[in-house]
Amino acid sequence: MADTQKNKKPPIHFKNVADALTFADDLWRKREFVGAEKLYRQIIATDRKSAAAYYGLGMVLFRTARRNRAISCFKTAMALAPRRAEYANKLGQAHLLCRGVEEAKAVFQGAVDLGATDTVTYTSLSAIHVWKGDAEKAKAVLYEGVSRHPIIPGDSDDGRRPTLLRLRGAENAHCRLAPAPNGGLQAILKGATFSTRYLVDERQYRLVNFMVAEDNILNYPELPAHALVINSVTDPDVEMGVLETVSKFLKRQPNIPFINDPLKAAETSRDRNYQRLNKIEGVLFPATIRLTVDAELLTDPAKKIEDMGFTYPILVRNTGTHTGQTFVRAETPMALRETLQERLGVEIYLIQFIEAFYRENFFRKMRVFFIDGEIYPVVHHIDDFWNVHGGNRKEVMAKHDWMIEKEKAYVSDCHVYLGDGPYAILRQLNDIIGLDFCGVDFTITDEGKFLIFELNPTMRHSFDHARKFPYLLQPDRNITVAFNRMIENRLA
Repeated sequence: MADTQKNKKPPIHFKNVADALTFADDLWRKREFVGAEKLYRQIIATDRKSAAAYYGLGMVLFRTARRNRAISCFKTAMALAPRRAEYANKLGQAHLLCRGVEEAKAVFQGAVDLGATDTVTYTSLSAIHVWKGDAEKAKAVLYEGVSRHPIIPGDSDDGRRPTLLRLRGAENAHCRLAPAPNGGLQAILKGATFSTRYLVDERQYRLVNFMVAEDNILNYPELPAHALVINSVTDPDVEMGVLETVSKFLKRQPNIPFINDPLKAAETSRDRNYQRLNKIEGVLFPATIRLTVDAELLTDPAKKIEDMGFTYPILVRNTGTHTGQTFVRAETPMALRETLQERLGVEIYLIQFIEAFYRENFFRKMRVFFIDGEIYPVVHHIDDFWNVHGGNRKEVMAKHDWMIEKEKAYVSDCHVYLGDGPYAILRQLNDIIGLDFCGVDFTITDEGKFLIFELNPTMRHSFDHARKFPYLLQPDRNITVAFNRMIENRLA
């Protein structure tokens, strides 16, 4: 657009409008919004038909939370340049921030019809379809977008920060609309991965996301130059093929460092963990078997499963899931049958429930992260329900000072809190798993056994709990610092 405006009378100090636009865009990339806004307005005063200037001004207004004004600018830019899909993309995002879901849907669909090549357009439209209850359409739209353009670029390249290429899997990705930090709605991309939001300091590094679908990364012609690869594909239950593709990709560029070997991540499924880790002296890993619920199993499920050695209660979880939504505790043969009947044709895990009370009436779950070979305490949850979850912290732990004191002691120095024996087991697990970033949830039974609930890299790091429980702030900071130190060490 700029090259058509060289003959327009430019703002003062510039030879032509095109040069002024280039300078304004540079101010925008540097986040110098006041100067950028002033210059974009000067350009518009000079040339009312400059779609690029209206778009640039809309971006400044968008980033400085003047959303309705941003929408007006984006609409003008689209009217002047109706085939610019990126203009439609930002207009749609602005509509979402104003909770205009129907308006956003129409705009994003229009961008798709124009052949949009940015992933955000497709993730946003997919999230809107989920919002409206059409899961199949949402999945189809998302996969279409990933197939067309798998890169989510993030911030513009300012040339001052090393570029990190973060790999995510598309097979189990899904989108949803969620509250935006400053109000309104935004599209969130979820899936079998670990979030880098609070792990990577994007003031130091530029993060570019690549959605790996089948073997697209092996033949993608526009892969950006990068200094390091973060493999955040984590779940072999649903993305074993993606992990194998990532391994091939990394072998093609042996001089580029990476975080998290995909073949080691492939070894962290629940059943594989049981096979590997239950043999460690002092470790108790609940018996875990993977199977698909079929008609034969349902003829007499209780007997077949009891013959496998399971006793009640028995836990049932769909493979490829990490929340409580598909997690059921079957107390009786009848309950087990009903649970399995609901999952005909579904691959599941059968997990032996092991009751491990803490102080007679409670349950607890501790978590550590393994980062670059070191151990970092995360949380020490105590609950009155067997499926211990951090969301219960405000309802249970906040009411008991002794629970808070236990967690303070744990996150302050988990080695001292646990003692040499359990801490040595953590060291051993770290060595066996061999991942650069991984988490483990566990407890210590009354008999002194190290009971593992879960161990994999599909673990989320955030400061959510620290906002209401400030003693967690420093341990959370330690984790962020450790991850960025690991990146720095890899780049050295």
